[in-house]
Amino acid sequence: MQADGKPALVSMPSPEQLGVGAAQPCDSSATDWSAAHRRLNQLGAVCFRLDKLAPSGWRITCLLPTAQQGQLHHVEAVAESESEAVRLVLEKAEACTAGR
Repeated sequence: MQADGKPALVSMPSPEQLGVGAAQPCDSSATDWSAAHRRLNQLGAVCFRLDKLAPSGWRITCLLPTAQQGQLHHVEAVAESESEAVRLVLEKAEACTAGR
């Protein structure tokens, strides 16, 4: 109570001030990793790697077999979003395997 008999006003910090944010909306362009794995397997990829680049961006690399025994072809793509990097590396990998 205040000196004049009125109740004191209470203020609460916002969720953002407390470090609690609203749930992030689901990214409709999220990577379909099942489809990406399936396609990489179909292309014969030996391995792949995804790196988050600072401050933003993604790089994905994969190794594909070549027509020469024991040699691998390195395929890489860099993009601002994970899904775009995956799309680009799959396009490059498909182009490489088409020339085998």
